[in-house]
Amino acid sequence: FARSDQLRYTEEVSTQEREKELRAVYELAARFTRTDGDLETLLQETSEILRLAMKFPERSGVEIRTLRRRVTAGPEAMQDGAASLVLDECEVIRHYSDQQPLQIRVWYLGLASEGGDGGEDGGDYSIEEWEQRLVESCGSLLADVLQRREMDEILRETTKLLQTQAAELEGKNHALREVLSQIESEKKAVQERAVSYIETYVRPELEHLKMSDRLGTIDRQRIDAVIAGLDEVFSDDAAFVIELGRVLTCRELEVAQLIRRGLSSKEIAQQLNLSESTVDRHRNTIRKKLHLNHQGISLMSYLRSGDM
Repeated sequence: FARSDQLRYTEEVSTQEREKELRAVYELAARFTRTDGDLETLLQETSEILRLAMKFPERSGVEIRTLRRRVTAGPEAMQDGAASLVLDECEVIRHYSDQQPLQIRVWYLGLASEGGDGGEDGGDYSIEEWEQRLVESCGSLLADVLQRREMDEILRETTKLLQTQAAELEGKNHALREVLSQIESEKKAVQERAVSYIETYVRPELEHLKMSDRLGTIDRQRIDAVIAGLDEVFSDDAAFVIELGRVLTCRELEVAQLIRRGLSSKEIAQQLNLSESTVDRHRNTIRKKLHLNHQGISLMSYLRSGDM
């Protein structure tokens, strides 16, 4: 009967210890899922939860260390100045974030006279297997939390840096837009002054010169070409004509401009005082330089399209 009672008592104690272990793990997991509080508070609360979960919390002490922090819970020495010693202890080391160490140390503190065989109250102050298992579980969970917190901190710092860079870039873009706007305004003002000058002084003089009795038909056609060119100075076609000038000779460019205006080879020959065969030779040269080897492509249409 006595043996049966002993077995029942042992099973009850084992069940109680298991329940205490699971309850502590649950409390730790619940605490670790919270994001409030700083790291110092987290470590302090963790050490207190772990201490209270031990079989003899009044005699247990807990120390948690990282590279930058150290927190403790429970007694580190007996009160009243009595001689004390560590009756038993366990230590767990985990790593997180590039092998940064996390150390958790748990101990039972007793009087020097108690040794390791139990105290005056009959307690066996040795760390049991379930307590060791609890400390190891706590170490693994806490290492994961520290890893996550460090990654969150890196993410916050990176986000802050990106926001700062984005603000600086936006400031530079704003300044650039202001500069471009100013350039565009000045460009527009220059164009307006140039157009005004041409319309006020240049065009009337050309029109008056064209009416002179001293000019022949070819001279008048040349004046018309100049007037047409003035009309294109600030048009989109101006850029196309400039590109043509980089590919063609002066005479070829002259012929190309007349072709754009719709003149035939005969009319061009008369205006430039050339033979038709010379004009046709210039036509062929222009086509080759512009890579218009296909006979189905009209040179005049291409030149009028303004697309090189």
